[in-house]
Amino acid sequence: MPVLSAAARTRLRLAGFGALLAGCSVGEYQYTEVEGRGGWRSERESACIAARPPSATITTLAAITEEGTCGMDFPLQIVAIANGSVAVSPNPTLNCPFTDALEAWMANSVQPAARAGFGVEVVEIKQISAYACRNRNNFGRELSEHAFGNALDVAGFKLANGREVIVQSGWNGKPDEQAFLRQIFGGACAIFTTSLGPTSNIMHYNHFHIDLAKMAPDGSPKMCKPPLGEASAVTAVTEVPADVTIAVPTAVPGAD
Repeated sequence: MPVLSAAARTRLRLAGFGALLAGCSVGEYQYTEVEGRGGWRSERESACIAARPPSATITTLAAITEEGTCGMDFPLQIVAIANGSVAVSPNPTLNCPFTDALEAWMANSVQPAARAGFGVEVVEIKQISAYACRNRNNFGRELSEHAFGNALDVAGFKLANGREVIVQSGWNGKPDEQAFLRQIFGGACAIFTTSLGPTSNIMHYNHFHIDLAKMAPDGSPKMCKPPLGEASAVTAVTEVPADVTIAVPTAVPGAD
């Protein structure tokens, strides 16, 4: 038998891991995939756009239609949210309902946690994937919520004092960063239908994946990984402020 180089062995392991994930069952997404684009997506986008006030930092683009069912009826180009006070970079293209949820997360979870933990507010979200016509994890069999502008991968934040809090280094990093990231991950679990973070699986070691997938006809289940009990199991961290309420969703398996 030939002796494989270390690089070749690594490629084989990654190929096997990809095949394993591609074959995984993610049945909780069945309604999302059956309906594809249109239907509830179009209804939510239309209602959201009708209610959205004008913004100097959020621009409505022409409808996006790509291969298969990828795209959005009313895509939004985001320069900044929170009335222009929080930049999102690189500037993502997202759908309207997700943008509203992102605004809610910032106002009700991220900024209260930043003020409590650091004494200043967040001025920038650092993202690494927004709209992209692709399958889950790039090699899965089903379309990702990214393909509908219904998801964002958040890699970090910049504070008003110039400090940066990065998911990859902060999740198990300095105590105040651990506390902040776990608190806002809990907030994400309360607002988004899918929240995946470090330790959920190997694909999310360096970011939070958040989306608004419809996982059942009534939209009731939520995916929160790691579960909130595990996510908040750290020592020497600041407590969650008394005025911040975090709902605890049901954790179920899956991928983005």
